[in-house]
Amino acid sequence: MMALRNSESLLRRRGVTAVALGFALVVPLLAQAAGPLDLIPADATAVIRLKSPEETIGKVGNFANAVQPGLGFMVQGQAPGLGVVISNPTLGGVDLKQDWYVAIFAVKGAEPAVVFVIPATDVKALQSGVGEKFTFASKDSWVAYSQDEAVMELVEECISGGADAASGAIDKRSSALFGDSDLAAWVNVAGLVEAYRTELDGADDQLDALLEGLTAQVPPTPGMNMAAVLSIYGDLGHGALRAVRDSQSFSIGISVSNSAITIDELLVVKARTATDNYLASQKTSKLDVLGQLPQNKHGYMAMHCDFKSLMEWGLQVSTKVIESDEETQKKMAEMVAELNQVEFGQIGWGFSLDDRDIDVGLIRGYSISNARPASKLREAAQKMGSAYKMELPGMKQEVTVKKDAESYDGLSADVITIKQTFDTEDNPAAEFQNLFQEMLHGKDGMVQRLVVKSDDVLIQSIGGTQATMKETLAAYDAAAATKESDNQKNRAGLLEEANIIGQVDLPNILIVLARAVLATEKLPIPVPIKAEQLAGLSVPRSYIGFSAGTVPQGVQLRTTIEAKTLQGFFQIFTYFQQQMQQPPR
Repeated sequence: MMALRNSESLLRRRGVTAVALGFALVVPLLAQAAGPLDLIPADATAVIRLKSPEETIGKVGNFANAVQPGLGFMVQGQAPGLGVVISNPTLGGVDLKQDWYVAIFAVKGAEPAVVFVIPATDVKALQSGVGEKFTFASKDSWVAYSQDEAVMELVEECISGGADAASGAIDKRSSALFGDSDLAAWVNVAGLVEAYRTELDGADDQLDALLEGLTAQVPPTPGMNMAAVLSIYGDLGHGALRAVRDSQSFSIGISVSNSAITIDELLVVKARTATDNYLASQKTSKLDVLGQLPQNKHGYMAMHCDFKSLMEWGLQVSTKVIESDEETQKKMAEMVAELNQVEFGQIGWGFSLDDRDIDVGLIRGYSISNARPASKLREAAQKMGSAYKMELPGMKQEVTVKKDAESYDGLSADVITIKQTFDTEDNPAAEFQNLFQEMLHGKDGMVQRLVVKSDDVLIQSIGGTQATMKETLAAYDAAAATKESDNQKNRAGLLEEANIIGQVDLPNILIVLARAVLATEKLPIPVPIKAEQLAGLSVPRSYIGFSAGTVPQGVQLRTTIEAKTLQGFFQIFTYFQQQMQQPPR
């Protein structure tokens, strides 16, 4: 037994010795293997990274070919021009397979200093290609160079280990976004705030002085409190300044695939600041309400946030800005009281443009609100309708509220009609404004229908006829909306959880609007094309998608631009060219 214990002890000692020896061998190797960010000082204002130029140019070319066959070869043919960007026109000695970096240093009262950190296949050839106007430093295959000698002294200190490098200044989340993208930038917002602290400290007073001067100069506008309008701008401006002071860093990355361009952004704020506390209060959601709306429409939006505070703020703003009588003020107060009793969940909207029946307008809107109790939200909408009658110089708005005016499978619906008219006297544009309102909403104005589907669901339709509400109810009842719809496929590429999501099919919106506008034949300027010439124009559905959501100590955003969207614009442009070349009918 004693021999066995001695043997085990010997094995443990040998194991510890082996581990220690391993660390002794690996640590010096790690210290010697400098990465590009180790050559960039930590106080850089911004760092830009281009992922493997050879690979990225290929991706951009493939995307361009997906948009328009042959376009990608033109893009790839411009690749040598990248040498001018890094002050090496011939790309002499430059490694196109590894990533390129550019660091920018803000200098008060002068042009920013720029440092290039470029991988070399031949260090001397790279330096020769750049020229004698630059100061150089190198580590392994990485070459740093700049025309600013003072910044290059900091680079030398980073290389020798005497100064902090950007590799330690960029937080993990920003670093992940930075590393995953084909083209990325990281901005040291906290450093900028510190550098310009004096200017920022005086910005609030300057904003107040500017608004005070504007308030004194703006002439009175009947029906509107312009001082209140400027005060709101002031609140927004002070909020933006506070957000800048509270920010730590901002990162943006662009990634390219054959089918889409994806733009990711990340704002990191300082812990326990007012901005951090506000963002933490805004909870994200999967926003699956988008799947309960009618599918493959022209646009969508969904939100999940502190709706109660947002709506109350909006109502208070309206009360301050629009001068109204005591009766209207009372109704507004009652509406706020109704909203205070509502617990909001996610809300989704969808819309399409339909020019087949211009008498009821172009817009078809669909909305689903998760709110408990939904009946209180309905009552608030009724009060909002009756309270929002207003008359401003040159414009009059009439609102009609009809409770329980329609029925859908036993569910009663309110009908709210809002009609705006512009006075043509002393207003040359009024005729076109009235025409545009009629084009969008029909002769009777914008018609909203509201149905309480259940205790926590309010369904609305905007524009169209009863068929629009029926379509909205049918989509909600289907419950399991197909993930094969074009808008759901686009949604899959956005943030999984978010506070807001938006999607828009711009090419098809442009086609419908063009047909409707040309059909009026009352345009203020001549157009060399007729509405019937657009009858054969059709492009595939596609979406530009946007999403934003809070994360711990920050907020992230993702935008996608589908190749089909740009392809659609190319098709529209080509079609218009062909039609305009035809002889007039």
